[in-house]
Amino acid sequence: MGSNHEKVEKRKDEEKIILEGHVIGHPDSLSKEQTKKILEQMDNSICKIVKEKYTGTGFICLIPFPNKLYPLPVLITCYHVLSKDDLKPGKDIKLIFDEQEKIIKINNSRKIFTSNQNEYDISIIELLPEDNFDLNNLLEIENDIFKFDNLNDIYKNKSIYIIHYPKGKEPNYSVDTITFIDINNISMGHFCDTMDGSSGGPILNLKTYNVLGIHIGKKFNNKWNIGRILKHPIYDFQKNI
Repeated sequence: MGSNHEKVEKRKDEEKIILEGHVIGHPDSLSKEQTKKILEQMDNSICKIVKEKYTGTGFICLIPFPNKLYPLPVLITCYHVLSKDDLKPGKDIKLIFDEQEKIIKINNSRKIFTSNQNEYDISIIELLPEDNFDLNNLLEIENDIFKFDNLNDIYKNKSIYIIHYPKGKEPNYSVDTITFIDINNISMGHFCDTMDGSSGGPILNLKTYNVLGIHIGKKFNNKWNIGRILKHPIYDFQKNI
């Protein structure tokens, strides 16, 4: 395993490839502070989900359940990455955090919410103490998404970034803006570069570093990518458990 300095230098070279096409269209170039924060999130909270025939991206975050003082740590990804069949008791989920591997064992005591591709295309898995995650450095959901019914002013033209494992290779990130959200506050369009393996990556606010949504799929009609806003899936997760 390489040193932190070696990993940062390696990522800087890779980021130039992904970010090169975005700097002109992006409202602000990334500062050293922003880059440092994103790299820390990449190490602590973003994982590659490894399955037999493909990989996806997932992220560890805290959701305000049962309340903000006692948030619940969860793994969030796409349903088409981890489906109901993948999350049956007795199954093991293999996660790779950069170069470190973790195995999540599914059992009956773990709270799980799944919503198939015809709905949200999201899976949420409760993390337990035996999973041994450091809860002090996890991602958090943007609190404003729970305060307002209409999220258009919060989302549209927001500067964002996605941390993901494109093609199942090294973790990386891409930067751009949100182009629209739908009338039901469920889906968003964005212009961040993504590839196979990016599904399940968190969409984050470039100013607050908090999670706004999750990347779902490739460009629609070759114009933009689709993400899901997490407000309704998290509410449904709470109601179901």
